[in-house]
Amino acid sequence: MGGGVRKLKDSSTRPESLGLQARNEVKRAIMSGRFRPGEKITIRALAAALNISITPAREALANLVAEGVLDVSGSGTISIPSLNEARVQELAKLRESLEALAAREACRNLSDRDLEHLERLHGRLVKAHADRNYSEVIGVNWEFHFALYRRAKMPLLLKMIEACWLQAGSYLNIIYPAYGQISDGIQNHRAILDAAERRKPNEIAAAVIRDIELAAQSLLAQLSHAGQHRFDGISLRPRRVSVRRARI
Repeated sequence: MGGGVRKLKDSSTRPESLGLQARNEVKRAIMSGRFRPGEKITIRALAAALNISITPAREALANLVAEGVLDVSGSGTISIPSLNEARVQELAKLRESLEALAAREACRNLSDRDLEHLERLHGRLVKAHADRNYSEVIGVNWEFHFALYRRAKMPLLLKMIEACWLQAGSYLNIIYPAYGQISDGIQNHRAILDAAERRKPNEIAAAVIRDIELAAQSLLAQLSHAGQHRFDGISLRPRRVSVRRARI
């Protein structure tokens, strides 16, 4: 069973259809960095992780392939899309434009309660970073960004951002732990919060862009260092260890 699949939450008790639930759980897992580029996902693994039958698991994966969220090989193997240099650069440019807009609009709508929530998330991020718990860092990073972007109250924009994260979320597993050796990410999030507290839309947008730029630069450096221009989910993957199923 793929490492990312093992971390999916058993949510078979939710009222929505099992196929839709499985689809949404996989999407959330990808955006929060639970999978690695090129990681394979099997129908049986997904069904076991979510405690559902084969049919809704097959439906979920077929829908995600149709949406372009997952890749399928000629032999029928389903996997997380691999990354290459051109895709990283394109996604970075798209994210900078879309997320800067979302942050700018969100800044105008943030309540004191929203700021308190963002501060709590930042606190969790700082602790996870200090503990070198990078899987937690990746997950909380996703929570932080989308907690901010949802306050833009622009659902179409949010869907576009989600589409980018579905392509880019897996790369977060590549830049850690190297990216965790510096505190730039933490400082960027602090800058985002400071701008939000002072209600400075342009400053918060600039901080978000800087956050995206640094992460993209780190990934491109990893690609260059590896001496190849793609991650296939195998050659650059560290030895897989057993991981307990975690909530997302």
